[in-house]
Amino acid sequence: MSTADIFKQKSSPLNVKRGLLSGEDCCNKRFTLRTIARGFVSHLFPAMLLTALLSPTSAVSADDKPRITILPGQGPVGTEVIAQISGFPAKTGILIAAREKTCIVQKTVTDNDGVALVTFKITEQPAGWCQIWAYDETNVAWVMFTVVPSVELSKTSGYVGEEVSVNAYGLAEKREVTVYFDGKKVATGQTNEKGTVSNLTFKVPKSCRGKHAITVDDGKNESQEVSFLVHQKFTLAPKSGPPGTEVTLSGTGFAASADVIIYFDDKDITLATTDDTGSFTTTFRVPKAAGGMHSIKADDGVNRYYEDFAIEPAIALNPREGAIGEKVVIEGTGFNPNTPIAVSFDNKKIGTATSNSEGSFIFTFNVPSCLHGERTITVSDTSTTKQAKFIVESTPPPVPRLLSPSAGSRLTSVATFEWEEVTDPSGVKYVIEIATDTDFSNVLISAKNLTTPRLTLSQEQQKLLKPARTPYFWRVRAIDGAFNSSNWAEAKSFFVGATVSTVVKNMPPWVTYSLLGLLFALIATFFYYLGYIRNQRQSDYDREPAPEEQTFQWEQYDEVNYTDSKKIGYK
Repeated sequence: MSTADIFKQKSSPLNVKRGLLSGEDCCNKRFTLRTIARGFVSHLFPAMLLTALLSPTSAVSADDKPRITILPGQGPVGTEVIAQISGFPAKTGILIAAREKTCIVQKTVTDNDGVALVTFKITEQPAGWCQIWAYDETNVAWVMFTVVPSVELSKTSGYVGEEVSVNAYGLAEKREVTVYFDGKKVATGQTNEKGTVSNLTFKVPKSCRGKHAITVDDGKNESQEVSFLVHQKFTLAPKSGPPGTEVTLSGTGFAASADVIIYFDDKDITLATTDDTGSFTTTFRVPKAAGGMHSIKADDGVNRYYEDFAIEPAIALNPREGAIGEKVVIEGTGFNPNTPIAVSFDNKKIGTATSNSEGSFIFTFNVPSCLHGERTITVSDTSTTKQAKFIVESTPPPVPRLLSPSAGSRLTSVATFEWEEVTDPSGVKYVIEIATDTDFSNVLISAKNLTTPRLTLSQEQQKLLKPARTPYFWRVRAIDGAFNSSNWAEAKSFFVGATVSTVVKNMPPWVTYSLLGLLFALIATFFYYLGYIRNQRQSDYDREPAPEEQTFQWEQYDEVNYTDSKKIGYK
């Protein structure tokens, strides 16, 4: 193969590093526009000249001295260089070195004409002259390559707040480096001995939509500049929630000092104005809408951006706590539209509602009887279930006060126990116990769920209370509809069985009056009889003779017999 054929194979336009001149390499961040222009002049024109020089009619130079020719003659670190070696012995191994003779970057072998064509890349090194060597054991040739600074970005476009990394090559060695974004310092660093600085990171500052200049300055060489394209964007906080959720929308990268309309599903809901950096912040409340993803758009008339907001179902209770029987309203939002909604209280279904076209509904119910404390209300459609907690009041009702029988009283007939009525928001029922001891360890009678503040014992219950000298004890407590129990009322004692006093106390009025009448009759009869006896004695005295009429009989008077006869008369 001739030298010309080798050149055609290795130095055709397809083998010249395309990135040096194409827009693709600009996106790969190798060159500034100034560097690209220099590359165009130093690549294309010398390439045509070199092609002419390497034609078959001029394969080697006239003086046959070792020589190396490169294309291009300048460029940044990483530039792919085409080198032609001539004037060396045929079939000789050649070493290619850059900057230092010991820094080998390529190896090749000359052809029969002592010519070779190789490519290599410029390694990291400071800006300035770079000597390119070609040599074998006895011959040496060199040429100068100019290293120019270059800047490389981790990305060439993005959003405000995004992190960007900067790598710069071919700068002055061990120099302080500053990175500017539109003239504003955003990062600093220091180059190494090869003139390279890596991973200088910064966050894109607030700026309008469009291209912005990023400049790297080492204070010695000409500042290197690349462009960065800022896009418009906004963020939502939060990005999901039920209707009524307050959302903060923060936008950046829009046009400066422009009015931005915010849309929810193509319905405008608020207006904001950007500052001179194209930034703004506004808040709005999510309107009623069915569950699922909904589009939020910000539009300044030229630039627009979209984000999705996920509407989640939610239920609200009014009130969130209360008593048994209290009216509660459930308002649901964000459910499937036009869908039956099942409502349960503590896993027991209490009704059904139907959502409207916006996925909303209202359901009303009264709190059923249940245990006090936290209760669960469940609402579900065909695909979604939501729960909320309802607090049933935990306040016990007042302690009832015992009225009858009073302490120490005696029961002789059908017994009725009465106590003071108490009230509670959840309703009240009573429990009564009758026992033989104060500890109520031996309960004879127990009655529950009494709705009135009294209990009349049945015949069977009365048979359990037998007359005894020892007392019985009774007590009462109240329990509301949420099963909150009051303390037991202080127990009172009573006796069972009749005494004279209890008989009198418990007689009907007519019996009492009859007995009193009989008593009065007996007393009257007694006094009548005493009066009668007294009158009889007086009659006997009246019938005795006068003393002068009895003178003639003294001698015949027998004192003993007379006395006895008088006694008989009085009797």
